Amino acid sequence: MTAFLARWAHRAVWPSVFLAALWTLAPIVEACGPLVGVEPGKPGEHQAERLLEHADLARWSEPISYKEMHMLFLRHGTEVVARAIMWRPPWDLRVEEERDGGRRIAVWNDQEHWLYDSRLPYVLHTGLDVSGLNAPEPPTGLRRPLSPAHKAAHWAWGRSQGPGGRPVYVVEGGRSNAYSRYWIDEDNYFPWKEEHYGPGCELVGVIVRSDVDFDPELGDELFRFEPPQGTEVIEDPWAWRLRSLVYGLGQKMAMAPAVPAYVPPGYTLVGGGTTVVDGQPALHLRFHDGQRLLSVFQMRIDEAGSISAITQRVADGRGTELLVSGTVHNGYLFLVVGDLTPAEAERILAKMEFVTGP
Repeated sequence: MTAFLARWAHRAVWPSVFLAALWTLAPIVEACGPLVGVEPGKPGEHQAERLLEHADLARWSEPISYKEMHMLFLRHGTEVVARAIMWRPPWDLRVEEERDGGRRIAVWNDQEHWLYDSRLPYVLHTGLDVSGLNAPEPPTGLRRPLSPAHKAAHWAWGRSQGPGGRPVYVVEGGRSNAYSRYWIDEDNYFPWKEEHYGPGCELVGVIVRSDVDFDPELGDELFRFEPPQGTEVIEDPWAWRLRSLVYGLGQKMAMAPAVPAYVPPGYTLVGGGTTVVDGQPALHLRFHDGQRLLSVFQMRIDEAGSISAITQRVADGRGTELLVSGTVHNGYLFLVVGDLTPAEAERILAKMEFVTGP
């Protein structure tokens, strides 16, 4: 078992994480240079930045409803997300999303926030403290456009034609590893399309918007939510995210997933997935404290009766020693890997809570 841990820790402690939170459907170009067919705009100090600010206001300053189609070009394939968005300032927001065969609904109002995913038996419900705020922060994926003033090195703008031949501004720029283009309506500044590129000017995603209503009738009932029968309402966002993630992973692997009842202060869940450890399928939860990564693995083990505990320090190849600690519960081997003390690892492993539906 010691040899197995040394082998495994060297190659699998820090699996790479591909972060692509970008978006769909547009002409694919070989370089991030000027877009063909766009008439360059007149030079003007911060003009491109001002156009993006106007596009931000067009989506968030007045009541509006519209649809979005996202296409994410990820390493494992293409992912399509369809959304319907209804916004009534200053607090009310409803987002309905079709994704991976499921339906997700997020609802904000001036008192509470609901998040429901039809693929999960849990519903997140949190209260909102609106005192001193001007508007709620949009959920992940709806955030306002990039702020070019401090996120981009070079921005330019021009004029072209958008949907139906309508005149649009085209704003583009960024760095070699993060380049973006926005098609913004000249009349109302609504951003009809966004293209986003990664390293090497590879297209990683596009958003196309349609069905825009600048004067929608949005009744109060749109911004209320009733949990579907048979779901469990959870009011702790961290617990909801952890249980939802592990529940989904358990469905894929047909095993009883478990989560640690304790992680050291400062660590939050940043992701999870399935992996292979020494030829065996395993669940992998990743926690992060802003600097360090903590991994928790779970796998079936045939020799559970002969193992009581495992503790070993291994080098991660970057000058840091990591603690690899493991124990067995209910026929599963749980491994904790990270820059931890033995006492912290022991506390993490002391209580693993098995997650099931309500």
